Amino acid sequence: MPTSSPAYASDFKLLKLSFSAPGVLHLEFNRPPVNAFSAEFWREYGAALDRISLDSDVRVVVVSSALPKLFCAGVDCKCSLSAKCIQAVDPGRRGLLIRQVTLEFQSAISAAERCPYPIIAAVHGLALGLAIDIIAACDIRIASSDASFSIKETAVGLAADIGTLARLPKLTGNSSLLHEVALTSRNFSSAEALTLGLISREVPGSRTEVVQAALDMASQIARNSPIATLGTKRFIANARERSVQDALEYQATWNMGVQQAPDMAATAHAAMKKKSVKYEPLAPWVQPPKTNSKLFLNHAIPSWANHRTMFDKLIIKQVRALPVPNAHVFDDGEPAWALYKNRWYRVRIAGALPPLKGSTATRYVVWPWKLSAKNTNFGALSPANGTLAPDDGHTRAWLRKTVGRRRVGKSDWSAVKSAR
Repeated sequence: MPTSSPAYASDFKLLKLSFSAPGVLHLEFNRPPVNAFSAEFWREYGAALDRISLDSDVRVVVVSSALPKLFCAGVDCKCSLSAKCIQAVDPGRRGLLIRQVTLEFQSAISAAERCPYPIIAAVHGLALGLAIDIIAACDIRIASSDASFSIKETAVGLAADIGTLARLPKLTGNSSLLHEVALTSRNFSSAEALTLGLISREVPGSRTEVVQAALDMASQIARNSPIATLGTKRFIANARERSVQDALEYQATWNMGVQQAPDMAATAHAAMKKKSVKYEPLAPWVQPPKTNSKLFLNHAIPSWANHRTMFDKLIIKQVRALPVPNAHVFDDGEPAWALYKNRWYRVRIAGALPPLKGSTATRYVVWPWKLSAKNTNFGALSPANGTLAPDDGHTRAWLRKTVGRRRVGKSDWSAVKSAR
């Protein structure tokens, strides 16, 4: 299969996304010179994995570096909270700000754990600080023989709080070695990482060899039932936090549903016929918007972290709380996504409509994000389910009252904004 990119690959500036084989998506860090993570970078990483979670063409994800000499040099030291913290002059608010950003940072790196698909980290060269947080959240970790790791945070005056020290005590089997490398911040080789239990395989060579090994492993996993791989990933994560009995009960409850899927029967039938199996996608009902923007992640479809079984229905997030709930017009044209005739459309929220008769739910006047001569009509968005209704009497009345006409052109957004 020739390499191809998913439709949303262009949403991300610091990541390369490509399909290297059927069902195998390759995510590469690409922020020269050393893949140091800025706030933009880690937010993009989390958003990308949450977006990938909704792509039913994906079966396995490989995470690696596009740079030839290293995996990741950790956090970009030029990006800090200092400027914002100075603005928050009192210690209480300063502390709340630090906590808020830390939780957001943790959530972005934990996106690998939330993702329903197995994630393989392929490490080469230097992997410092945040790099350990990233790979610790991945399901399988392999490294080239030239890889060099370091839990660097202690050396810079910080206890690692993004995932390394929360996950490694549960993932690794050598507590003494973990304490040693975490407290000294010294570099340790892939051979020591194997002894520690941080990685499962040391691959001779460098980037080319370890990435190829990861892609080969991913192709092997992708041939299995996606229902089975999802269940296996969930079972392992669940068992890590629970007793054996609780884990067994969880697994029985999960499998009472998914065993009714046709995958087991299809596998047995193919084995008797000595043929390969073509499984259905993991979630064929999930059809994300065709878009060149990742803003929908904040408004439309939640991540698979909110899905506890395969039979959860797709839930549409409500449009976020708008800053001035009693205003008729919103200055920024809040971005959102709306569902109309089974297709998603990016829209801009212009103002609030009164509830329909017999309802207490506020609706919002919206217009197309990209206007054209044939695409200037307004509609009404229902936040409860994300559905969009075309022009009706309510939206026309709102427009007549607000800007004096029922249709607007591309240059008229200023008129809408000034009509408060």
